[in-house]
Amino acid sequence: AEACSHAPSTLAAAEREHIRQVLEKVGGNRSLASRLLGIDRGTLARKIRSLGLEPPPR
Repeated sequence: AEACSHAPSTLAAAEREHIRQVLEKVGGNRSLASRLLGIDRGTLARKIRSLGLEPPPR
């Protein structure tokens, strides 16, 4: 099967995009995002760091 042109090309990219969308949907509320994603807040924090989703420091 051919991948959709707008689909992320790797699992990490798909995970990153999904987490980004959930965070956007909940206004950056990590507690709520982790609940919606079904993962622990610490796990979400690690994924945010490892996937480069940390907002730049102000």
